[in-house]
Amino acid sequence: MKKHKIIIIMIISAVILIVVIFGLIWGNIYSLLPSNKNSAELIFNKDCKLLETVICYLENSEYESVYIYETMESGYMYVHSDRVKITDEAVVEAIDQLFRERGYSSIERTGNTICFVRWTRLMDFGSGIAYTISKEKEPELQFLTKIEPLSESGWYYYEEDYNEWRLK
Repeated sequence: MKKHKIIIIMIISAVILIVVIFGLIWGNIYSLLPSNKNSAELIFNKDCKLLETVICYLENSEYESVYIYETMESGYMYVHSDRVKITDEAVVEAIDQLFRERGYSSIERTGNTICFVRWTRLMDFGSGIAYTISKEKEPELQFLTKIEPLSESGWYYYEEDYNEWRLK
């Protein structure tokens, strides 16, 4: 009888552990999608309103070089090496959601291109969704190795692979 109680407790504990792990994974299931155009299209459609909120702010900003990282204090961005406050609360909320709930790790504007880094591997690979302010041009990214247009004009799936880029 005592053996049965121990087995039942172990089974219940295992089920609880599995439920907790599944809950953590399910909460950020889109992070598990592979890095490719199809998954980028799915994520783009899901996150479109948030992305457009950020795009509108950065596009109308006086700054052409902006960096926002997941690890930064909420409500701020780097312009060159200066920390600048983001003045629009809706934009701050959209950025916080993209980082906390949607799995993005950084947002960058460099000239004509605004990119949302969604997948990374170590320090040499990053991919995600990019937007071009001037829709006639493709995104301009430093270590660009792959670019594919998404269904919406001006939006792209991109990959930057430093090691692959360096070999070319």
